[in-house]
Amino acid sequence: MCRENRSISIEPLEERAVPDAGAFVNGLYLALQELPSPPSSSETAPLIAQVESGAMSREALASQVLYSDASARTYMAGRYEHLLGRLPSSSDELTPWVQSLLNREMDTEDVNVAILSSNEFLDGVDRDPERFVAKAYQKVLFREPGSGEVDGWANALASGEMTTEQVARGIHGAEESFAKRLSAAYEALLNRRIDPQTEGGWLAQLTAGNISYEGVIGAIVASDEADKTWEETAPIPIPRALLGEASVIEPGEWTQYLQSSNGDRAIEETTLGRESIDGLKIHWEFDTNAPVAATPIVVGGVVYAGDMGGEVHALSQSTGQAIWHATANGPVTASMLMTREGVLVLGDQAGFIYGLDGETGDRLWAIDTATEFGEFASAIWGSPIQAADYVVVPVSSNQSGNPGGELNHSGRLLRIDPRTGEFTVLLDTIAPELKALGSSGASIWSSPAYDSSTNTVFATSANNYTGPFETTDGDGNEIRAWSDAFIAVDLTTTEVRWRTQTTRNDAWVITDPFHPVDHPDFGYGDSPAVVTTTINGVPRKVVAAGEKSGIFYVLDAETGEILNPIEPLPTSPVNTEPGLLIEPAESADGSLFSDSSYDEQLDLYFANGLDVARTSVTDPIVHDGTQGYLVAIEGDGSAVRWRLDTEAQNYAGTTVANGLVYLQSQDGTLLVVDGATGSIVSQVALGIPSQSGPAIANGRVFVGAGDSLTWFFTGGELDLPGKIVALGL
Repeated sequence: MCRENRSISIEPLEERAVPDAGAFVNGLYLALQELPSPPSSSETAPLIAQVESGAMSREALASQVLYSDASARTYMAGRYEHLLGRLPSSSDELTPWVQSLLNREMDTEDVNVAILSSNEFLDGVDRDPERFVAKAYQKVLFREPGSGEVDGWANALASGEMTTEQVARGIHGAEESFAKRLSAAYEALLNRRIDPQTEGGWLAQLTAGNISYEGVIGAIVASDEADKTWEETAPIPIPRALLGEASVIEPGEWTQYLQSSNGDRAIEETTLGRESIDGLKIHWEFDTNAPVAATPIVVGGVVYAGDMGGEVHALSQSTGQAIWHATANGPVTASMLMTREGVLVLGDQAGFIYGLDGETGDRLWAIDTATEFGEFASAIWGSPIQAADYVVVPVSSNQSGNPGGELNHSGRLLRIDPRTGEFTVLLDTIAPELKALGSSGASIWSSPAYDSSTNTVFATSANNYTGPFETTDGDGNEIRAWSDAFIAVDLTTTEVRWRTQTTRNDAWVITDPFHPVDHPDFGYGDSPAVVTTTINGVPRKVVAAGEKSGIFYVLDAETGEILNPIEPLPTSPVNTEPGLLIEPAESADGSLFSDSSYDEQLDLYFANGLDVARTSVTDPIVHDGTQGYLVAIEGDGSAVRWRLDTEAQNYAGTTVANGLVYLQSQDGTLLVVDGATGSIVSQVALGIPSQSGPAIANGRVFVGAGDSLTWFFTGGELDLPGKIVALGL
């Protein structure tokens, strides 16, 4: 039940004009009611008019938004939908909740705890303690719990030490939960991030029960800073709500290259299934002036993709008609990311990283990595990911194709505030001591992954351009260039947690031959996937990816230990660690070239690759015979369950949904494969070569097309068209 000190308390202040009353009203609704989007104009128009005229103060408005019958019903309906996955059966179902809120018998925390510990919520997890804890974390903290967190709460429930209500209150009332809500409130109402000292003060009062979250909102609204903020500055267009719920992103959308930040390239899908997929056909095509290499993203009814000509396209999901276009400074080869705030983040081959307004395409900020780090030929090959409130972007380079210049690049991860473009270097793959000796390369041209439960960012790196590969510091400690490696780094502290190098002493530039022992040109195009699989009968969180050597690795996510050290065939290079060898690298492009996906239900990775000898990147790409493959790899990395040979090379990432694997081959065929058996269940010819991985959203498949490889290696001199394609039933 609600304690007296949990009611909202606002000191009256004199009436004052608010320049943007509409944004202020919407911000209050979002912050106080945990709404996923601003309320309807019919609901807010009368309040906006009163605030604009000075008839209602901000403080009075805050109280009315929280403690009116209509507002309470809106809040409760939202809680039902979010926590129970359904809307109320009738208005009467909400009445007891509404009365308890209006009479101050319950506050919003009490409401959330009551629903989380209700019979309906418990029945939804079969009253299993571990599933209850996991789902509560997902709904309240928007992340998966760590194994220790699950065990602690679940054991307390199983032993009778705690009730489900106590566990629910412990999770909802945890400091992490309050911190998320405080962060959202400050962004919504003060248009800034909360500073650590202020956050610490509020958290101490909230966790001690000395004030309610509603009381914090009241204090913010009544503060001098709010007065100044709303009189002198424009608020953010759509403030973000509590716990990240107020977002331009809806469930079932494809918001980034890897789909989710854990890197599995998997999505829940019910429309496209084994029984219906044979009817897959093209719905619309949008022609571009250059090839489209990236996986499109799909958010809010809009499809976003860039092309090799540097054009950025926003298209209607339903019709393919253009909504807006923007222009980058170089070819756009990587996918974009739509952040929760509605900022579209992307990079280009000129080394620029941009933040665009997702609605208009207007440029909000840009980072010139070549200038920032003093390195020529900087390029963004990998795609950005969302990691907590930040965006993480990998920085690569095309210096290996320009060996006449000074080779001084180091692979990097940048942690970026998507609202401002301010960044911190999260990771450098080559230490300054080695760079001073001439070491270069170790680019990151795959996309990173993020594990929210441990706040860890994972990356896979490519080969060096030049050595040396190691040196020592003044104390005799080894310093290595972390090329051809898995790397785990703390998002907040930037501390490297572990590094595992799978091929040592790998330096290559375009003038070197391909794949001898001293210049193997391996490294990773496959992005790491952070998943939980079963190893020796025990669930274990792992990070997995395939190297261009043709070896697929599964590592312990906590330690970096290789968990599948299967001795490779004699053809595998001597400097490469053992793992599951899929296919020896004979092509100039390697064997496992692009991104794999993972199906949790089947516990299988789906990796695509090349099976063709091409001794130079300038060799023609031909399309006859068996030149590529798709394999299903056991979750522990111990064996291949099945293999499908394809008639063309496979440079595009795979995607998995509803047990089906989607793959575009270089010959322009979109293949749909049964994940359990490896049999082709549908295929659609797009008419031109493609290296774009499929995106799946809202019952449709979205792909880019065009021969981006030939375009790139000929410097764009050939007139090669492209297109963005939507397919459905």
